[in-house]
Amino acid sequence: MKVLLMPIFNGLRARNFFLTDLYPELLKSGARLVVLAPSHKVDYYRKTYAHPQVVFEEWNPAREHRLGAAIQWLAFNALGTGTVRAKQYSFYVRDRNFLKYAARRLVGIAFGGARWFRKFLRMLDRLLVPADARLLEFIKAHGPDAVLAPDIILSSDRLVLRAARAASVRSIGMVRSWDNLTAKGVIQVMPDYLIAQTGEMKKEAVQLGDMEADRIRVCGVAQFDEYWKPPKKTKEEFLRSLNIPMGRRLVLCAPFFGEYSRSSGIMLIKKLAQAIDSGGLPGDLHLLVRYRPEDLNAFDAPGTAALGHPRITVTKPYSIPFKTNGSKPDYEFTPADVELMVNSLRHSEITITTISTLTVDAIALDKPAVNIRFDADPNTPPGDRVELFSHFDHYLALEATGGVRLAHSFEELLLQLNAYLEDPRLDAEGRAKIRRAQIEFEDARSGARSAQAIIGLVS
Repeated sequence: MKVLLMPIFNGLRARNFFLTDLYPELLKSGARLVVLAPSHKVDYYRKTYAHPQVVFEEWNPAREHRLGAAIQWLAFNALGTGTVRAKQYSFYVRDRNFLKYAARRLVGIAFGGARWFRKFLRMLDRLLVPADARLLEFIKAHGPDAVLAPDIILSSDRLVLRAARAASVRSIGMVRSWDNLTAKGVIQVMPDYLIAQTGEMKKEAVQLGDMEADRIRVCGVAQFDEYWKPPKKTKEEFLRSLNIPMGRRLVLCAPFFGEYSRSSGIMLIKKLAQAIDSGGLPGDLHLLVRYRPEDLNAFDAPGTAALGHPRITVTKPYSIPFKTNGSKPDYEFTPADVELMVNSLRHSEITITTISTLTVDAIALDKPAVNIRFDADPNTPPGDRVELFSHFDHYLALEATGGVRLAHSFEELLLQLNAYLEDPRLDAEGRAKIRRAQIEFEDARSGARSAQAIIGLVS
């Protein structure tokens, strides 16, 4: 029986592991799992995902060693992508600290894209940053055949990868999302092997992460498997479950990110409802609102009654909030939450978002997507304006396919929505390009394929 040790530290990673086929397929292979989880969640995991082959250990990682954190700062600013340059500028707009901005840009200008510098940073990490003592105790106690890092860019996973390296244990890394390798910084602690979602991600891992191509396995996006499985609800059943009148066409509205949720996003949705009333949009539309789980503390965000319009229904992205000492909300998804998201996308005519992965989710189902590129609230603070975050590499790549439309004003948004409602096949060729590049596998077997690859690497 092969033993895998891995950390799970937030709701998105838990969903992508426990609520996909990856988890049951690993168990079916006979693997034994040791899951490291924070103290405020470990009992929930023990109860919800209990299995004789799984042990949950409480681990609250200490702050990353100061040398590791310093190297991470260099690693982020030295990545040299357009996304990092845009983020550096956004930091400046928010804090107005020119010296910090100049330092970040200087690192980017001097070392951005330099492979020798990336290798130098990894050498410094290997020589100067000690392994976490508590993790070494876990490795000694459980004797894993491999350590699995499901989010190799995050600090908790760097700690686990360092401990595996110090203990001479094989390590397997994963990348949580399509934008991580261009947006989060240099891979600071290199895993022995990498599970990539797509061929595009593999190319980025080689070019930006310096992984050897033969150490990468391309397996698909496990959390997208649900889109190619038989629907669990008809549209009528879905409408009935949300108390939405039969016959209405849904538009999924998720124009949110960060503080933008508190002003422009909600204001935009109210203006869309007014457009339905005034005839600017068809009278059979209904706006289905979905908050981003990371922003606005979505569990406590304004609900259907607060938005106060019969054509608006608000849904919450997760059911189980957790209190933490940090500034960000923590949460867990349930199978019902995943089903709600899939049905919301499947049964909507169009998805409206800003710079969210939800665009790719919609396009997985060949649903048109419109991305907002204006601020409905003219008083939106400069640090929260959508324009500041709309030049990221991964999003520019989507736009270049012609598979997603942009709205730079409310009037343009109405034009794009009406065009798609008139002919949903518009831009289908561009959406197909996005699926080939950012999804690749449409066989509902990405979770199983990932599990098989992991077991194969351990064996």
